[in-house]
This record gives sequence, structure tokens and C-alpha cells, in this order.
Amino acid sequence: SVATVCKPLCEMVAEILQYIQDGIKVRPIEADAMYGGIMIDTNNFANKAGVRTFEAAAFLRRCGADVTRVRMMFRNDADEFRARAVALSRAKIVYDHYVISECPSEGLESPTIVCAQAANELLNINSVDASFVFTEYNDKIYISARSIDSINVQLIMERIGGGGHMNVAGAQLENTSIPEAEELVKTTLKEMIDNKLILPLMDSNGKYCSEDDSYNEITKLENEKTSLNAQITAKDAQIASLNIQLNVANADKEAAQK
Repeated sequence: SVATVCKPLCEMVAEILQYIQDGIKVRPIEADAMYGGIMIDTNNFANKAGVRTFEAAAFLRRCGADVTRVRMMFRNDADEFRARAVALSRAKIVYDHYVISECPSEGLESPTIVCAQAANELLNINSVDASFVFTEYNDKIYISARSIDSINVQLIMERIGGGGHMNVAGAQLENTSIPEAEELVKTTLKEMIDNKLILPLMDSNGKYCSEDDSYNEITKLENEKTSLNAQITAKDAQIASLNIQLNVANADKEAAQK
């Protein structure tokens, strides 16, 4: 199975480099690349950034990573900047807490990247729990879905053939148009809201649950819960079997000593 909550890859690489050998040398350009990777995966340290994320970033800074150089790596050209602005201007609020929009792709080298950037920016709107931005590229409709810990967008994208992680997900649709894709997402959202399959990740007291508890107890589909319980039962059975084997081995050992 795929982990829905995971650490940035560059963070894990930086951790390994710290402990694999004392005094290991990392070139500044390599440190820049890994620092930039952490920034992308955490959306500028806003999502899934824990203590060890910042420790990895500090290690890379000591290795010569330069924040200014990294920032310049992420600058957009004028066409990409305008396309993102168009996507933000087309934003529409649906079902009170979700926003959808369309990102133009004409003249862009990587419209899917601009689409993802627009989806991230739309989360800055008050009361928005998740964003969905659509763009057309290579005869497919690409959907970038984003959230800020309040909604599991992975489950939504899985319903239409996509996937991803809890806060970052997406899908690719063939033989369809952007209006049809938007309608599919809205229909899916409505169905999941009505069936209480994408509840906010809060407990009955209004406090935010931990990521694991929220995912397992609130937003998981019923068949996923059943599968999880079956896995736990199987593990318990394995542990019981090992305990029996251990007891038998101990009894044989005691008998041999007598």
C-alpha cells in the first residue's frame, strides 16, 4: 500500500547523508537542489514540515545551500505568471468550502506545474478546505487537488481514477473536456459529502485529530476500514502463533534440562 502521509524525499536523503558518514561533503549545487526539493514537497515549509524537516534544511544550509539561489530557481516567466493569475481570477466556490478553477495552457511549456501552483495559491482563500484546478495538456485533462489538512483529497481523486496523498493529489482524464471534468468533480464531491465520506478532520469537541487517527477513523471509506481491521486481525493471529511456538520451545528446553 502507498503511505498517505510521508516525508519529503529530499528530507530523507539529507537525513541519510548526515548519518552515513562523518564529515561528508555536499556540493552547494547539490545542497541547493535538495533544499529546493524540500520547499516544493512542503509548499515552502507550510505542509508536513516537522522538526526533522527543519533539521534537514539546517544541515543543507550548512552545506552551502543558498535561499536566494533556490528562490531564483523557482521564478516563473511572464506567460506562466499570467496563466496563474487567470486561474485565480476564474476561481469558483462550490459547496461552501471547495474551490474549482481552470488554468489556461496555451503557450506554456509545463501547464501542469502552473496548474499545481494555482491550486496551492487558492488555499489562501478564507474558509476553503480544498482546491481543484483543471488544465488541458497533450489531449488530456489534468486535475491538481490540494488541501490544508482539513480534507483528504486523495480519496476524492481516487473516485475519478486518480490518486496521490492526503493533501496533494491529482488525476488525468482522457476523452473529456474541462467543463465535463469540472462537473465530474462536483458530482463526486456532492456524493461524498452527502455520504459523509469527506468530513473535516476534527473530533466531536472541535479539536483537530492527529493525521493517523483522522485518516483511519473519519475519512476512510468503509471498505478500507474493513480491510484495515482484517490486516490487524491477521497480525494478531501471527503474534498469537509466535507466542505458542515460543511457549512450546521453552517447554521443550525445560524438559531437555530435566
